[in-house]
This record gives sequence, structure tokens and C-alpha cells, in this order.
Amino acid sequence: MIKLLDILREAKQAGPLYHFTNIESLSDILQSGLKFVLNNSTLPQHTGTYYISATRDKSGAGVIDYLSNMTEFNVRLQLDGDKISERYKVEPINIENVWMAGDKDWEKSTKFPELFEERIISKKSGYLSPVYITQIDTIVPEDEIEDEELLDKINIVDQF
Repeated sequence: MIKLLDILREAKQAGPLYHFTNIESLSDILQSGLKFVLNNSTLPQHTGTYYISATRDKSGAGVIDYLSNMTEFNVRLQLDGDKISERYKVEPINIENVWMAGDKDWEKSTKFPELFEERIISKKSGYLSPVYITQIDTIVPEDEIEDEELLDKINIVDQF
């Protein structure tokens, strides 16, 4: 017979999530956390909610390709998805369903119709605590990082 305590001890297994950002934002993120922004989805269940964009793809290839015209992503934050899912809803989203739900012409015109992201959903604005960050990787060479305190907290890698 399953005991209530066994059920309560069993947590969601979301696994690691990855959030990509830039080295210029890293100090603020480590101090305040990741900012929840107003959800831009056209889906009715997202009205009035806030989110942080993440992915399960450690390389971030699709996300980086999709958003590279807006910013340079040279930092990968690994987040503890298991702990995050204990407090927040983590929802997979297809880009098609975010802005143009059901628009078949848009789906055919984009080169990213199957780009998925994981959204960490919150009912209010604010920040996701930096305690959920389990690892920080960057492709920025060590000699280009001016903040000495950051060097102790990050791993320098050749590529994502």
C-alpha cells in the first residue's frame, strides 16, 4: 500500500534547464536572479502570467539561431529544473503557439516552426532566485572577462 509520505516525497523530475544570456548581464543575474517578463503568448491560458525562457537543449542551437539577431548569447546558465518545478509551472512551448497560434501561413514562412522552449511560468512579476543556477558556462575568453569575482563562478568552454 502506498503511504501518503511516499507520495509527498516524490517530486517532479524536470531535469536540467538552460537559459542563455550575455556576459554583461551575468553580474546582475547572480545578484538579483532571472527576471520574469510578461508572457507574450497568444494562448488564453497565459494571459496575465509571467515567464522566463529556457530550453532542454544544452547546446541552445535553436534558441541562439532564432534570437541571435537581437543579442549575443555567450553565457549558458544551467538551472535546477527539479527544484524550479516544485515552485513554478514549467511548460513546453512551440514558437508557433506563442505568437501566431493557428496561423498556417506564418508556420510555413518561418524557418523555426518546430523550435520549442521551456517556459518557467509565474503568476506575478519578480525574479527567479539565483540559488536555482547550478552551473555557469561561457565562451568568452578568460582574458576578456574584467570582473575577477565572475571568474571564480564560471566555466570557460570552447563552444556550447
